[in-house]
Amino acid sequence: MSGTSTSTATRRAQALRDAGLCGLLGLIVFFIGFGRSPLDLRLPLGFGDLTYYYGVMNAPGLRGEVAPHLGYPFGLDTAYFPDSAWIQILGARAITWLTSTVFFGVNAVYVLSFAVAAIAAWLACRLASVPRVLSILIAVAYTAIPTHWFRIDHAWLATMYSLPVALAIALIVLTGRLDQGQSSGLLSRREWTLACMLLCVVLALSGLYYTFYGLLLIALAVVFRFSKAPGRRAWLLNLIPLVVVGIGTLLAMAPGIGVRLTTDVEAGYQRPIYDAVLYAGQFVDAILPTTVSMMPVFSRLANPMIAINEWASQANSFGVRWTADQGTTLILIAAVALLLWLAAWGGGRRVAHDARLAPADRRGARQARMTLVFLAVSAALTALWFVPFGLGTYFSMAVTLNFRGWDRMIALFQLLLLVSLGLIIHLALLRVGRARQRVVLVAVVALASVTVLLDTVLPARAFYSEQIAGAAERVHPASMVVEQVDQVVPAGCAILQLPYRLFPEAAPIQRLGVYEPLWFGLVDRNHPWSYGGVFGSTQDQWLQRVSADPVANLGELKAQGFCAILVDVRGYDQAGIDAVVPQLTRSLGPPVLAQGVEQALIYAIP
Repeated sequence: MSGTSTSTATRRAQALRDAGLCGLLGLIVFFIGFGRSPLDLRLPLGFGDLTYYYGVMNAPGLRGEVAPHLGYPFGLDTAYFPDSAWIQILGARAITWLTSTVFFGVNAVYVLSFAVAAIAAWLACRLASVPRVLSILIAVAYTAIPTHWFRIDHAWLATMYSLPVALAIALIVLTGRLDQGQSSGLLSRREWTLACMLLCVVLALSGLYYTFYGLLLIALAVVFRFSKAPGRRAWLLNLIPLVVVGIGTLLAMAPGIGVRLTTDVEAGYQRPIYDAVLYAGQFVDAILPTTVSMMPVFSRLANPMIAINEWASQANSFGVRWTADQGTTLILIAAVALLLWLAAWGGGRRVAHDARLAPADRRGARQARMTLVFLAVSAALTALWFVPFGLGTYFSMAVTLNFRGWDRMIALFQLLLLVSLGLIIHLALLRVGRARQRVVLVAVVALASVTVLLDTVLPARAFYSEQIAGAAERVHPASMVVEQVDQVVPAGCAILQLPYRLFPEAAPIQRLGVYEPLWFGLVDRNHPWSYGGVFGSTQDQWLQRVSADPVANLGELKAQGFCAILVDVRGYDQAGIDAVVPQLTRSLGPPVLAQGVEQALIYAIP
């Protein structure tokens, strides 16, 4: 008994070391791909939709939901938008609050996700019976897929850690760790149950899209497990994760849902019916190496693929063709290997009954074979869900058109393929003599590491340089405006921003891009700014009304604490400028700030 306890403790210690190594390798991978000083994480890592995350994370305090200096006079109230990504939200707010920075909190959560995603992927691999070294390799390969690097504009989706968490829960169910009466592996059934519940909480608090994908995956695992353990008790035990994740998600969204139900905010923007097809994913893109790959073979195909993608975008084809949705060399190899394994169905059976193998290896091969079937079916159903006119399209039409963007499921599809690859390599190594296994394994790890570096890690450097440069092009002029605002507008006085823009998700207007007006409020801490009021609310309707004719509403604006009006000329065509500027000039005099900054004219309210 003592020997068994010692062995279990040793294996647990080894597992913790492996998990820590995966986290460390994930961070190393990020900083190699980042290719810049860690101090640059204080800068914005992008623009567009990422600007929204920088804005909403600047509410004061850990639990604050209203950023008073944005969306003035009512504040940018994030409670209007139900969200279950509380792990990312609280993490970013805590770091923002502790460091008193604007951008670092969101950036730090994103960077840490490279470590967390690698650890979660390692856990999923180990639960799938992938050996230690291969599990670490697959974990690093997963954390370096294109979605992690290139979907940073959707900061919470880019973290990706919850997908392997969902797969880990599904594998706990699939392998009977919840319904077996005896200990299984490193933990007892009770310990596995507690671990599973913890993972369920993490999944429920990680974001709605990935939580939904996880629920589908866990439900499939319950069906698979029922074929092996059909009793009522086993069935009920294996349903517990679904219930916990579902209830946890509802509780996570409860504050936002409560605000929606108890206030006068309208339903807001309804997605058009074709969005579920337009924002579907492309199966071929999901498995082919990304167009930014430096792999010698695939880099030659980059220009033709880029040309095809541009043509498809201009032709309004079905499904998006973004770099973030593309695959890697290992994903392509995994897809081919899985197809070959399915075609040679007897291969896994032969390994499981090979008399030359030790009994433990034969048992492991049988388990691996069952897991591979589950992974293959899951990958097939996932692909059928995210493609244009796939299952996801009909789900959106039947349930809600606001739940679309099924290309985001590609990361789960790629995770399933990578874990499958780890198992297939494991089964192949079992048929190689033990004397040669180490040599083959070293070669596999070396070649795979090179492909990971060349496919996405090194190409990410150019991407980050472009992102940071693009953000600087927005921060610099906004800072110039704010510096001159400080000279003419008393601290604490608010600025009304024209033209009026919906928040969030308003389409670009003229030369004024999505969320561009938010940069003024992000770089200025001395004055409140009007942009950021939530559309559909009574407060937003007030802002829209006074913005339509600010001259007629000067008294109301002054009563609310506004001291100036900013006209962002990027949001007007020439006719619009000719209509707005003369009217303001007649009523308020010439603009206080008109020299040196092309994008802004500021009128003082006397």
